[in-house]
Amino acid sequence: EENEQRPFKCILDVGLRRTCVGHRMWGALKGAVDGGLHIPHSCKNFPGFKPAEEKGQESEYDAEAHKERIFGSHVKE
Repeated sequence: EENEQRPFKCILDVGLRRTCVGHRMWGALKGAVDGGLHIPHSCKNFPGFKPAEEKGQESEYDAEAHKERIFGSHVKE
């Protein structure tokens, strides 16, 4: 356990960019996290996130909706 490798920790610095929900920057963040980097984040800015309707309920994250957004199905006919 002493030699256990930990993932490389990164900090997402967006600078002066606006960080709105569904921005392509969140797709890049998700790809980096899925690739093994440790980046502190919250899923609430990802497409497919639905906040809890009532207090005490859990929020939902639909990864399939995020995948469809990344692949551009929201703009194709």
